[in-house]
Formats: sequence, structure tokens, C-alpha cells
Amino acid sequence: MNELVSLLQDAAPVLGEAIAGPFGASALEFLASKLGASDSSVQSIKTALSGLTGDQQIKLKELDNQYQQMLIDESRKLPLAQIAVDEAEARSTNWWVAGWRPYIGWICGTGLAYQFLFMPIANGFVATHPFLPLDTGTLTTCLTGMLGLGAMRTFEKHSGVEGNR
Repeated sequence: MNELVSLLQDAAPVLGEAIAGPFGASALEFLASKLGASDSSVQSIKTALSGLTGDQQIKLKELDNQYQQMLIDESRKLPLAQIAVDEAEARSTNWWVAGWRPYIGWICGTGLAYQFLFMPIANGFVATHPFLPLDTGTLTTCLTGMLGLGAMRTFEKHSGVEGNR
């Protein structure tokens, strides 16, 4: 039993990352570095925490606040990077780079026209060999994505970069 506990304690950083993602493992590493623990294992951190005084507990709360701020700062970086990529694509005069949104929009619009206009009307006239319906789940997913991209297109128009294709 002690071997199992020892194994779990040694595997805590890996398990932390597996369960809580990279932030779980980074929390252990951050805490270990700030507490002066020998490594980021649970036992090492537990040993460092066992004899904290009141001032050290206040310091620990400050460290927690620093870590929370680091998580907030890191969570902002990815959307900002994606916005930069979207702006670069929108400014491109290359149709291959900037034209993919309208292309996907036309595909989605054609699929909707087929599913909700052409197919019902055509099936009313051709009863012997009816037209097959599209997978509306996939079509709805595509439509939902396109509505999100439509917001980016509006941003492009208001930024004055929509006419460069």
C-alpha cells in the first residue's frame, strides 16, 4: 500500500497535467518554486506548507493571487494572437488567403438553399426518385460557424479592409 501511495505522490505532477491540463502542472511548479520546495511533487509541497506561520500564510495568499493573475494574463494571449491572424488575413490581397470565408459562405448558402428550397420543391414534382436530404446537423454546425465568421466580416467592413480582394 505504501508503494502505491509513493507512486501516486511521485506521479502527482503528471496526473495534475492529465486531469487539469497544463495549468494543473504549472500550478504545482509555480507553488513549488515560490515555496522553495525541492521539486513539484505533492510531498515536497506538503512539507513546505506544514510549518507556515501567519506571515507565511499571508505570503501564500499573495502567491495565489499572483498565480490567478498569471492565468488571466495567459488566457488573454491566445484570443489576441487569433485576432492578429484574422486581421492579417483580412488585409491580404491574395484571394487564396482572404477568399476562404466567402467561399465557405457560398457553400453553406448553397447547402441551405438545397435543403430548404430546392429539395422540397423538386421532391414535390419527382415522386419516383426523390432527392436525398443533407445532414442537417453538419449543415447547422457549418451555419453556426459561418455566423461567427460573419461577425469578423462586419469587423473587416468597418475597418475598411474588405474591398482589397
